[in-house]
Amino acid sequence: MTQQILELKNDLKEIRNVNINAVEEFKELQERYTFLYNQYSKLSEKNGRNFSKEIIGN
Repeated sequence: MTQQILELKNDLKEIRNVNINAVEEFKELQERYTFLYNQYSKLSEKNGRNFSKEIIGN
């Protein structure tokens, strides 16, 4: 039992730092992506062209 506790303590030390804000940061980035994608879609529809083709050059 004592050996197992020591092993678990060592395992915890090896994990290193964890970003506890990662979930919130992901949500913010996801909201930003959704906003920008919607803006892109509206511009594409409004101008009647596919901007991705223009950007890529196809």
